[in-house]
Amino acid sequence: MPEYNDTIKYMFEKQIALLKNEIDDLKFEIVTRQKKPWHREAAALIAFAALLFSFGTTVVSYVRTAQHDVLNSRIELSSLIKEISNIPELHAKIMKTYQGSPRVIAGLSAQLNNRNLVLSKQAASVIDRIENCYFGGDTVLDVEYLAVATALGASLQYDKAEVYHELAFKRAADPSAAAGALRSKAGIAMAGGDADKMRKFMQKARQVFSIQKFQSTLQLTKDIVNANTEIQWGMAELELNKCDNAREHKIKTEHLVQDIPQGSTRTQFLWLLEDLSTGIEKCIANSSIHN
Repeated sequence: MPEYNDTIKYMFEKQIALLKNEIDDLKFEIVTRQKKPWHREAAALIAFAALLFSFGTTVVSYVRTAQHDVLNSRIELSSLIKEISNIPELHAKIMKTYQGSPRVIAGLSAQLNNRNLVLSKQAASVIDRIENCYFGGDTVLDVEYLAVATALGASLQYDKAEVYHELAFKRAADPSAAAGALRSKAGIAMAGGDADKMRKFMQKARQVFSIQKFQSTLQLTKDIVNANTEIQWGMAELELNKCDNAREHKIKTEHLVQDIPQGSTRTQFLWLLEDLSTGIEKCIANSSIHN
């Protein structure tokens, strides 16, 4: 029995030795037969090139699609603003044509207001779409913001209108647009019954030329822009029955208009001053009656 066990042990050890040799041979083969680097494999290069081409065409396609979408959106916005801009003219025609029929005027005016509301909301949606696009961000012009903001305000959409007026102010390329945006914000504050806020924005409009990019503006332009601000401020004070405040802004407007050359602009200001003067006289008369 001991001899039998020794034989089995010998055979077992020999088998282990053979297995060890085979494992060593496999290790050697693995070490000596390493793969070529991927960039030396033709198949890998072809696959990588195909991947790059596919990625490149996808990017190009995306860019072209996005740019095309922005272009279409800008065309749509332009069309909507054109329609919005026609509404005041249509309203004036209605007032003239049906001046003896107040019910007709009221009905048609309501229809126009609904149309203005729909168009201004559509335009606002297009603006937001353009601004949220990678290729359209910061491309909406100040005048486009102003046009849509004015239409929104006319339909009592004051919150959105104020946001757009602020954006128009920040992007304004000229002082007239900047001051106009601030005066519009003053008008929204006025509509909301906040007289102090109205005066704050009117004052900012009056100081628009303290902004660095507008400091080199021609004096004539400064006088015209400031005169617009002063007379609109005077009209706002008149609506609040602040007769003395209105007179103060009337006087400031007159000083500015004196330096504006003869022409249509000066004539228009003189008409507005005449209206403001008449309003101030009535305001004073009414105040005397109540006192």
